[in-house]
Amino acid sequence: MRIVKGRKQARPIRALIHGVPGVGKTHIAAGAPSPLLLDAEYGSLEFDADRVPVEKWADAVEALRFLRNDHHDYRSLVIDTLDALERTLAKNITGSDHQTNLDKVGGGYGKGWARAVEAWKLMQDQLDGLQAERGINVIVLAHSTPGTFSDPDGDSYNRWTLRVNKKTHACWEGWVDEILFLTRHVSADKHRRGQGGQRILHCEWAPGRLAKSRRGLPARLVIPDGSSQDAWGVISRAARAAMVAPPAQPQPKGEQPKGEQPPCPHRQVEWSPDRTACTCRECGEVLVEHKPEAAVVVADAPNDWDEDDERQAAEPAQTLPAKPAGWA
Repeated sequence: MRIVKGRKQARPIRALIHGVPGVGKTHIAAGAPSPLLLDAEYGSLEFDADRVPVEKWADAVEALRFLRNDHHDYRSLVIDTLDALERTLAKNITGSDHQTNLDKVGGGYGKGWARAVEAWKLMQDQLDGLQAERGINVIVLAHSTPGTFSDPDGDSYNRWTLRVNKKTHACWEGWVDEILFLTRHVSADKHRRGQGGQRILHCEWAPGRLAKSRRGLPARLVIPDGSSQDAWGVISRAARAAMVAPPAQPQPKGEQPKGEQPPCPHRQVEWSPDRTACTCRECGEVLVEHKPEAAVVVADAPNDWDEDDERQAAEPAQTLPAKPAGWA
């Protein structure tokens, strides 16, 4: 059995970036290292990047085989977009079954979507091998849509989610390490006119959006509107910083690290000669301490008191503390 020590393991990126149309998802992904785009909706024509036009499902399958088996210099694969590729997959399944709707494939009852899930799993197996053997990053792009999330433990609420079927959603939500929601921060002035428009990449889950980060990216990143390389560089630097383990905190002098110092049993105790203090011989902790109160000063004592009464009033009685039960 091989045991891997508990430290962060670096591996290629597998991220999903979603947002509304036109927010700049492809702009960011085009800045990834040596990218190859699976262009299923022709949204990358204005970018200087190599692409594979995906007109049918076989085009995507052939591209994955090329990346895994042939010689090339690509270091990143971009799927643009997941919802467009889902439509291509649906056409492939319905065409082979001579149907026009995926819900009617195989006689219905969800058999069409079951075939789609099988196709997604086969693609993800290819991507797993692609990352393990060739170290290629995988960036999946998708469009966002507002939807209602029914919380089993609370009230239902609206949030931004992926514009795909719920079965496709479940396949890819668990496979990727990061789900990043790209939006523009817009505020309204007193005349209710929109202003701002700074691009924000949300990397942390919130009730109003679907997001996660297994690498521990910051909650939000500001993405510049400059070049694609500058935009991707913000994410790359944040990912490298998240992989650096925090330095160990120095222990105070004379103390052992937490969890390594055994508790003292307080079995070796010693009482002071005047029986006013009990100290542990092993750790030096004062366990019991009795401090006599200040002497009582009697002023204008009554005439019927004698000298012995005055002496007893001025000197408090010595009371020895009892030893706790079970102590030596």
